[in-house]
Amino acid sequence: MPRSRDGVENLSDAAVRDLGRRHARYGVKAADYDTVAVALLGTLQQALGSEFTPTVRDAWIACYQTLAGEMKAAVPV
Repeated sequence: MPRSRDGVENLSDAAVRDLGRRHARYGVKAADYDTVAVALLGTLQQALGSEFTPTVRDAWIACYQTLAGEMKAAVPV
């Protein structure tokens, strides 16, 4: 998966879906993505403190939902 300093805009849909398929092979279930979302937001809130504004929180939620949604969509139910 491509990595750079500019963030997630360099991720291709194919790379994200492949990541979702690999996670499924590791035993990750759809509900696990919700657990990770809660842990991620809690960690960001703790690490960023007052800089974890509602706007920042909403941006992280949108980003994670997009990423997790693509990953889950790649796995047949």
